Amino acid sequence: MAQLNLKLRANAPGDLFVDETCIDCDTCRQIAPGVFVEGKGTSYVARQPRDEAEHRRALMALVSCPTASIGSADQPGSAAAARDFPEPVDGPVHYCGSAIRSSSVRLVQTAATARAMPGRKSARAMRGVL
Repeated sequence: MAQLNLKLRANAPGDLFVDETCIDCDTCRQIAPGVFVEGKGTSYVARQPRDEAEHRRALMALVSCPTASIGSADQPGSAAAARDFPEPVDGPVHYCGSAIRSSSVRLVQTAATARAMPGRKSARAMRGVL
């Protein structure tokens, strides 16, 4: 969990923040562009979400952060945001919301699409290329 006492000064005022443990992995910027932007070796909150959809995407970034560097003083909705994963990417490929290298699969092919497209490689077979 992000620590308020380590909050980056570059963060926009408001509920969401990034702390100094950020490793600049780009996960938050991919999930919630505009809210999170790149700084000097870290991401930070450029502006607070403008509407419910942006807030939901920002919370998806919070639960996906591999270093737990994104914080919120008021986190209602983070459990629901976590349930938004896996998120469709392209056809049978889904993003699982995890950027942690030790997670075995960050992109997966669902069982239903694997049955519908038997010639495609499974996520297990693709694991070595992810």
